Amino acid sequence: MSIDEARRLARDGSIAEPNTGCWLWLGPVFKTNCGEYAMVGPRGRRVKLTRALLGLVVGDPLQALHTCDTPICVNEHHLYRGTPADNVRDMLARGQYRNPRADQERDQTACKRGHAFTPENTYEYRVPATGAIQRHCRLCRASAARALRRRRSSGHVGDPEPYAFAN
Repeated sequence: MSIDEARRLARDGSIAEPNTGCWLWLGPVFKTNCGEYAMVGPRGRRVKLTRALLGLVVGDPLQALHTCDTPICVNEHHLYRGTPADNVRDMLARGQYRNPRADQERDQTACKRGHAFTPENTYEYRVPATGAIQRHCRLCRASAARALRRRRSSGHVGDPEPYAFAN
């Protein structure tokens, strides 16, 4: 499909949103809400319409990125080419990164054993690789440390015996 055909398809298969200037795609969409169309080509692969508007072919490492942050927008003036790293950089700069697990942990008021996350009972540290802050209950950590010391002193945990290999 040529860029002109993609433009015609985008114009005819979308409606204009007057406040943002986005052209909202009315056709089928991928799971990511990006507009798609069926392309007759190698293995009959589906292609994102936004990629076709930018002239990106199947196998091209570049992505179609949006300046408008509307995944179903097919207005080519709202699109630009970029790498996956550019996409992540834009997402972080716009505050769009969502980590459901981190959100859930942040909203917790107590540990899994029911101890309240108070300043006196909470140990927080930043994970170097991700920069995320993790919280742990001081009472639970102390209890786990005591249990480990008991197991070690009773001989159940410690350095393993050297293996004896039969020849």
